[in-house]
Formats: sequence, structure tokens, C-alpha cells
Amino acid sequence: LREEKEFLDVTLGSIDDAVVTLDLQHRVTFLNRRAEMMTGWSSADAFEHDMHEIVTLHELPLASEISSVAGALTADSAPPLLARDLGTGGVARLTSAAGIRVAVEYTVMGLNRPHAGAHSVLVLHDVSQATQMAHSLSFQASHDALTGLFNRTAFDAKVEQALSSAGKFQHEPVLLFLDLDQFTVVNDSC
Repeated sequence: LREEKEFLDVTLGSIDDAVVTLDLQHRVTFLNRRAEMMTGWSSADAFEHDMHEIVTLHELPLASEISSVAGALTADSAPPLLARDLGTGGVARLTSAAGIRVAVEYTVMGLNRPHAGAHSVLVLHDVSQATQMAHSLSFQASHDALTGLFNRTAFDAKVEQALSSAGKFQHEPVLLFLDLDQFTVVNDSC
């Protein structure tokens, strides 16, 4: 049994995903090393605490609904996800004991152990870098690198969106056009 426990400890300690096991009452029974790092709790301190004290997850809005990843990670509008709300998986913001927030992809799996009763396993995969990279690529595709303003494609899309909503909500959009005299000279010299 000692060898088996050591094998499991080494295996779970070597993976890069956070693994949290829960009992039927959603109390923590185990955290691997990555889960300890991500939550800010040690496995011993977290033992038999309610999951929501240890793993604080908030639903992240869809990528199309957020203007920035940083904004989504710092927004506190969504209530914490409860164990019954987790379903089988999704994407959420994890807040550690120290207040550090990261985007995670989570998976919940039921585990029926004959001698220990039903448990569940919560696996958290840090996707904050991938999310940040996707946001950065999206920003670069729609903005001018020098000025940070919308490029032509993004501008056209915003105009189409404004015209579409104008017809729907019966209001008139306005476009302000500024023409700077000798702008080429200013642009070349500055």
C-alpha cells in the first residue's frame, strides 16, 4: 500500500494540471502539488474543507462578450460557481487564497470507489497564457500596430454593426471625419 501511495503521489505530483478530489458533500479530500500552487492551500490544510473555500471559480463570459482577458479576469460580476453548477466541465476564473486570478479549463468526473463511496475529481488546466495569446492575436488582427486604432477591416465591421443596430433600434449613427491639413508632413516628420 505504501508503494502504491508513493506511486500515486509521484504521478499526480508530476502532471501540470491541478487535481482536487472531493467527497459526496463536496469537501476536499486531496490536492496535488499543482492544485496547492494554484489555490494557495496545502492539501493538509484544505482537507475536509468545503470545495468553495478552497477552489473559487467564477464563470468567464464568452470570448465574444469580453473586451480583454484582463478585464474578464478582474471582473467580479459573476457569482462563484457551486459544485452543482459545474456540470462536467467548462472555462472559469480561479481565484487563489492570495487573490491571484487565472483562467482555467475545468473537468469534473465522478468516481465510484467500492469501499470509499462516491467521490468526484476536479481537474483544472491553466489556460490563461493561451487565452492571453488568443486575445493578443485578435487585437493584432483588428488594430494598427503603430497607432493601436482599428484597422480598415475592424472599422468596416464596426460601421456594419452600427448600421445594423440603427435599423433594429431606429436610431441614426453618426460618423465624424477629421481631415488634417498637411497630415502627410506631420506623419513623416513625427
